[in-house]
Amino acid sequence: MHTRSIVTSTTVLLLLLAWGCDSSDDRLGFEPAEQPAAFGAGDASPDADPDADASWGTKYCPTSACAFGYTTCASSRFLCDTNLLTDANNCGACGHACPKTTDEYSFACIGGECVMKCPEDPARLDCDGIVDNGCETWPTTNEHCGACNVTCDVSTDPTHACTNTTINYAVVIQCGCPNGLLFCNGYCVDPNADDHCGGCAVTCDPNGGPQPNPPKAHYGCVGQQCGKLKCETLYLDCDGNQANGCEVHGISDENCGACGIACGDGTHCIVNTDGFPQCMCEAGTSLCVTATDGHGLTQGYCADFGSDDRNCGGCGVECFHGAPIGLPLPGGLEACVHGSCELRCVEGNADCNDSPTDGCETNTFSDPRNCGGCGIQCDLAAGQACAGGHCMLAPCKTDEETAR
Repeated sequence: MHTRSIVTSTTVLLLLLAWGCDSSDDRLGFEPAEQPAAFGAGDASPDADPDADASWGTKYCPTSACAFGYTTCASSRFLCDTNLLTDANNCGACGHACPKTTDEYSFACIGGECVMKCPEDPARLDCDGIVDNGCETWPTTNEHCGACNVTCDVSTDPTHACTNTTINYAVVIQCGCPNGLLFCNGYCVDPNADDHCGGCAVTCDPNGGPQPNPPKAHYGCVGQQCGKLKCETLYLDCDGNQANGCEVHGISDENCGACGIACGDGTHCIVNTDGFPQCMCEAGTSLCVTATDGHGLTQGYCADFGSDDRNCGGCGVECFHGAPIGLPLPGGLEACVHGSCELRCVEGNADCNDSPTDGCETNTFSDPRNCGGCGIQCDLAAGQACAGGHCMLAPCKTDEETAR
C-alpha cells in the first residue's frame, strides 16, 4: 500500500475546489464524488491522535480521479487530458465537436457549450439566434445599425439612415452622420472639403480667387466657403506672408507636419505608415523604409530589432508563428529574443527534450511525467492523474473502505 501523504488545508485548497469528478465520466453534469470533510472540524488539541483527521486535517492520497471539467476520452493519451469546458473537439462530452470555423462565423467551447462568434472585420451579426444560418446580418442596415434591432427611422428624414464612417482609423456605424459631417447620397462627407463645400457636390474652383495663386497654394473651401487660400498637400504657410505662399515643406526636421514642430536629436521627419509626418525614430529603435519618392521624401516605420517579431534583427525579418521552414511546432511559436528568433512555448506545453525541431512536444497540463513542468512526476505507481498541471489528490480511504 502506498504511503499516505498529509497535506494541510492551505496547500490543497485550490485542488479541493477543482476535484470532484471521476475519470470514467465523459460528460458534464454528473453527480460529484463525496467531498472532503470541512477544515478545522473536531478536536484540534495537542493531545489528539496525530492520525486523526480532526487534529491534523484530512489525509490525501494520489488518485486517478479528474478535476472538475476534465475527463479521459477514447482518444486520450493520458488520464484526465481532456477539458470538456474548453476543448472544441470534446465540448461538454467526449466526441462532441463544435462546428468548424468559416469566413462568416467561428465557434468556441465555453463552459462546455459551443458558442458561436461573429467576425469583426468585416463585422457581421447573429440577430435571429438561429445557429444554422450563422451570422446572417450586416450591421449597416436601417433595421440593425451597429447592433441587432437598432433601427434608423428614415420615414421623415432620409439623412437619418444608417451610415458607416471611418474617423481617425476607427469605424463609426450609427443612424445619421457624426457631428460635423454632411450626409450625401448615403455617405458622410466633410463640408469643408473642396468637392463638398458647404453642401453635397459643391466643388470649388482652385483658380477662382480674386488674385493669382501664390506659390504652393490654391483657392479652396474653408469654413464651408469657396475662394479661400489653402496650402497644397505637404506644404505650410509658417511666416503668414501671402505673397510667398506656402513656403515651408511640411516634412522637414524643423517643421514636421506643422509649423515649429522640430525633431529632436537622432530623429528625422518621416511619413509613417498611416500617411502622417512624424519625428522618428526614438532611441532603441531603427527606421525601416517602405517607400521613397525620389525627392527626399521617405515613408517608413520604427522597429525594435531586439524584440519585434516582424523585424527581428533587421527590417522585415519575421519570426514565423507556426511552422518555420516547413517544420512543425506543436504547442509553441517563435518569438524575437535579443535579435534572434527563438522557440517559445504556449501555456500548457514545454520543450522537455531540448529539441526545437519538434517544438513544445510535452503537454504539461496532462502528462503525469511532466505535470506542471518538465520532470515533475506524479505517483505513477499509484496511477495518479495529472489534470490542469496538477497531480491529483483525494481524501484517503479509511482502512475499512480499503478492505471492502
